[in-house]
Amino acid sequence: MAGIPLAALSINTQQPNPLDTAAKAMNLQNIMQEGQTRQLQQIGLSQENQQRALQLKDKETLRSLSSQHVQKDSNGNVTGFDFDGLIKDAAGAGVSPQTLNQMQNQWAEAIKNLAGADEATRNNETAKNKTMYEALESLRALPQAQRPAALQQAIPSLQKQGVDTSQIPPNAVLDDASLTQFEARLGMHAQILADAKTAAETNQANQKANLDKMEAAEKGSPLTKMENDPTMFAGDKLPASMAYLQSKVNDSDPATVARATRLLSIAKVSQANQLGIEASKKATDQAIQDGDPNAAAKLLVDGTVAPSQIISSRKPEFAQKAFTAAQALQPGWDARKAEADFKVASSPAQVAFFGSAKSLTDKGGTLDQLAAAAKDIPGGQIPIFNSIADAINASTGSGPIAKYASIALGFADDYSKVMGGGQGSDTSRTQALQLVSLKQSPDQRAASIEGIRGAVMSQLNSRIGSNPVLKKMYGDSLDVNKTNAEHVPGGKAAGLQEGQTGTGSDGKQYVVKGGVWQAR
Repeated sequence: MAGIPLAALSINTQQPNPLDTAAKAMNLQNIMQEGQTRQLQQIGLSQENQQRALQLKDKETLRSLSSQHVQKDSNGNVTGFDFDGLIKDAAGAGVSPQTLNQMQNQWAEAIKNLAGADEATRNNETAKNKTMYEALESLRALPQAQRPAALQQAIPSLQKQGVDTSQIPPNAVLDDASLTQFEARLGMHAQILADAKTAAETNQANQKANLDKMEAAEKGSPLTKMENDPTMFAGDKLPASMAYLQSKVNDSDPATVARATRLLSIAKVSQANQLGIEASKKATDQAIQDGDPNAAAKLLVDGTVAPSQIISSRKPEFAQKAFTAAQALQPGWDARKAEADFKVASSPAQVAFFGSAKSLTDKGGTLDQLAAAAKDIPGGQIPIFNSIADAINASTGSGPIAKYASIALGFADDYSKVMGGGQGSDTSRTQALQLVSLKQSPDQRAASIEGIRGAVMSQLNSRIGSNPVLKKMYGDSLDVNKTNAEHVPGGKAAGLQEGQTGTGSDGKQYVVKGGVWQAR
């Protein structure tokens, strides 16, 4: 039995270790993965090389075709480029759709950018394009060996004229074929400029058509009639106009509210003017009825009645006594000047001027509305209004920007009339729009609006001057009783004279000292 081996001790020492087997398997897997990675990398490099080769082929094809699509005049000068023809021929020659799409997008973007530029910019680009073409074309008359030196001598002059010479390699081959390639690029640029000009003109025509359409739709609007016909705020028409405007100040359309509010301010000025004239007539009748020249003299001095009203109502003896009493009451008083002052004050032009001014500066007027509307625009992103058309287009939309644009249009019209002495113009309206469409911080915008308010107040002060009739009719515009009452005490009094007085919203009296309101 001793010779029989024990089964438990019968171990095959030649069998592989399971741990070694697993390690070898993992190592083999890593080797396989590395091989696959290298294989994928090689495939990727191959595809990348193929892509590069295709791109290079596309460029060569486009380069060979581009010179065939340069357009020239009868003298051989480059005038443009047949881009659509190039795209068509390139597609037929096997240029990839991706390359052609990219070219078309870049072409369209270049036209869009230049169409948005002003005409002077486009003309300048055209001039530079022509200058570069003439410089390159002049090289054809020289032997090829002399061309590089001639071009290098021309570069400083080209740069002074604004030509971008960075596209010219220092060691460029300047044989005829290369010059043709350069000219093809200039032809493309010339065509882009021509297409941009056409696009700009089309945009302008479309804007005008939209404006004409809007104006046609507005012709029947009572608001439009009031904006263009001053007689709507005179005589028997005034009460009806005011009633209509009162019904529109709470309209659901922000643009209508802005227009109605502004027009209502003008209507109220006209109403006050008419009431003043009626009061003048009653005062004259009363003075004449009493037969007191001294009472008539007081009315003459403070601008309540005109000398002509006294003359036409009583005998010359009474008028003369009244004039003499007026001169005694106020030395230097002159009947001729008083009559002229009265005629100036009662002019319809004054109603238009003061109506526009008060619609701007009155509490709750256009300037206050602009400040409030700006706060509602997210991030304070006030749109830039480079033209009246820009503001009109913005006002036809909805939301806070449309509301701001509607108010800005009314502001621009009134501000233009005030600064123009009663007459507005599209140029000054555009300038006014640009004042309130600047990229400003809230503090800067508030200061800008106060500056505008001060400029309007200065115009009011200048217009009233020493005319007692105007002072009586419109003096409340200057004392800031209503317009700038929220700024007292210590508030700025921009545009007002030192020593000018006013009544604050608290009922107290204030005076302008050092450019601010101070308690008297």
